Amino acid sequence: WPRASRMMFSASRVAARAVGRASCRSAVQVAPVRAVVQPIRFVAPRRALSSSPTPEAGAVSKVVAFMGRYPLVGNVISSGVIGATGDVLCQLVVEGVKPEDFDYKRCLRLIAVNCMLVGPTLTVWYGFLGRVTGAWGT
Repeated sequence: WPRASRMMFSASRVAARAVGRASCRSAVQVAPVRAVVQPIRFVAPRRALSSSPTPEAGAVSKVVAFMGRYPLVGNVISSGVIGATGDVLCQLVVEGVKPEDFDYKRCLRLIAVNCMLVGPTLTVWYGFLGRVTGAWGT
């Protein structure tokens, strides 16, 4: 026998003795183990986006229902609101500008960029990613 075969045979005999089996053959016959990796998916409940708000529903549920029905328009509006809020806070709190010296043109430029570029682009991009990966919520 070649040397590698003898080494393997003697190793299987040692393994058989360690396990306590009488036959070397039974110690060698091991079923292959395959690791199965499942992707982790976080799924939000569908009821929140697809349900229509009732007349007594709060403002948050109405906004969520609107965003579920019209995702592009909702993302454009929310992008503009977030940009405006961020610029107002930046000018008043961080830069310490007095309210009479507030730069309205800068704020309107940021709103325009967010509404015309950021909101639509990210809506389309994340919709594409959701279709490619099979994620829910796109």
